[in-house]
Amino acid sequence: MRALLLAIILGGALQAAETNLAPSGVATQSTDRSSSYLANRAIDGDKFWSSRTDNTTSNNWWELDLGAVYSLNALEIVGATEWGLEVMENLT
Repeated sequence: MRALLLAIILGGALQAAETNLAPSGVATQSTDRSSSYLANRAIDGDKFWSSRTDNTTSNNWWELDLGAVYSLNALEIVGATEWGLEVMENLT
């Protein structure tokens, strides 16, 4: 089982504050564990939900298309927990 929450931070000299670009992107993933764990759950800002791929298949992937090229100051990938256990595995 894999779960993912993502924040992409854009910052720079022209901006006074950091901006999370992830919610403005389009998220897709190879499989859905169920209709409750779609790819966009990783970027919707709700920390009580996450995206999850089907744990019965291998080589699953998750992707975020920001629609443009950005210079990033930080990339934050947060593994979700389920009942206190880390559920993000084999991240590359």
